[in-house]
This record gives sequence, C-alpha cells and structure tokens, in this order.
Amino acid sequence: GYITSCICDGGYTAGSDGVECTACGVGTYKSETGTGACLVCPSGTNSSLASTAVGNCSCIAGHTAESDGVACAACEAGKYKSVTGAGACSSCPAGTNSSAGSDGVYD
Repeated sequence: GYITSCICDGGYTAGSDGVECTACGVGTYKSETGTGACLVCPSGTNSSLASTAVGNCSCIAGHTAESDGVACAACEAGKYKSVTGAGACSSCPAGTNSSAGSDGVYD
C-alpha cells in the first residue's frame, strides 16, 4: 500500500514514514513534518507535549528572558520569578534575600 505517504505532523516523530508517530516530549519541539528528531528546548526553558516551534519553549519559574524561544537565565540572587514565560524577575522584599534561580518570594 501507500501508507508510507503518511508522514508525521510537526510536534510528532517516528523512525520511518507510514508508522504511528509519537508526540515530542515535554521540553522538546519539532517544527518540520516527517521523521526528523525532536529538538531540545533552550536552556532554562520548557515546553508542553507535542510542541511545534522553539517559540513554544518558555522560561521556567525562577528564570528570565526578553521573549519565549530563547535561553533563559536564572534570576539573580535577591530576585525571584514565580511564573513561567518571558518577563522580569521581581526584587525580594526589603530586608530579605534569595539564592539565584528562586521561584518564589518564600525561597
């Protein structure tokens, strides 16, 4: 038959065309169709299952960047970020401190 005409969508991969495709795992993405490998998200980021673009990789809590899809740096000591995605780290309240990469005001 012509089952080999069936190829994986972006966000899915397989060893060959015409077989069942599996979703790219959390922390990976694949924008192309076909059998290509899923690519690892940039440092300090994560993505959901079956992500189709590097832009789906967003900063994990405690990390910051100008936009999604790029490597995220840990918040510096004395700052924290409790939410995922791009954005600035917040300063700890007066008289308190935190270690680098803190993801909450209670770290």
